[in-house]
Amino acid sequence: MYNPGDYAVVSRYGVCRIDSVGHPSLSCADPSVDYYTLCPVNEDCVIYIPCSIANERLRPVIAKEQALNLIKSIPAIEIKKVKDRQRTQRYKEAIASGWFSNYTLLVF
Repeated sequence: MYNPGDYAVVSRYGVCRIDSVGHPSLSCADPSVDYYTLCPVNEDCVIYIPCSIANERLRPVIAKEQALNLIKSIPAIEIKKVKDRQRTQRYKEAIASGWFSNYTLLVF
C-alpha cells in the first residue's frame, strides 16, 4: 500500500507522487472504491487509480543503487531479434485479448 507523499511509477506517465488515498469527488468514479490520486512529476494532469488494482498498475521507484546496477548489467543482456511480422502479430493478439479492459484509469 502506498501512502500520500510516496512516489510510484505508472506506465506512460513515469514517476508520480501520490497525493491522497480515498474517494475522489468525480461523478464517473465508483463511490464504493478507494482511489490513489497521483500527480505525474513531468506532466500536468491528475491520475486516479483504484487501490484494488494498484499492484497491477503501479510499481515502486527503484533506489539509485539498484538503477546503477541495472545500467551496468545492460551490456550482458542478450538481445532477441524479432521480425516485424511477429511483433505486429503479438501486438494484435494483445489488443484482441482485451488485457487492458479490466483496468480503470481516470486521467484529468
